[in-house]
Amino acid sequence: MLLGESVDDCGGGYSESIAEMCDELQNGSVAILIQTPNGRDESGSNRDCFLLNPSLKSSLHHNMFRFFGQLPASLGVICKQEVN
Repeated sequence: MLLGESVDDCGGGYSESIAEMCDELQNGSVAILIQTPNGRDESGSNRDCFLLNPSLKSSLHHNMFRFFGQLPASLGVICKQEVN
């Protein structure tokens, strides 16, 4: 529950929280993802893609990777429950 949080998105709090997570993952706020080499060099294909950051090896980062890996399944379950 997001008590006391303001919502600026027309899609509601859930939609905005997902958008914020994606933004933080892509803008470098959370260092578990890095741009592909083509994205950094702005050449070739897959410039809009990201890779897992192989330099992160601490237990904190391991837990972050684990949580990140569980997100797609969690979102799928939530979306499926809302549709049915």
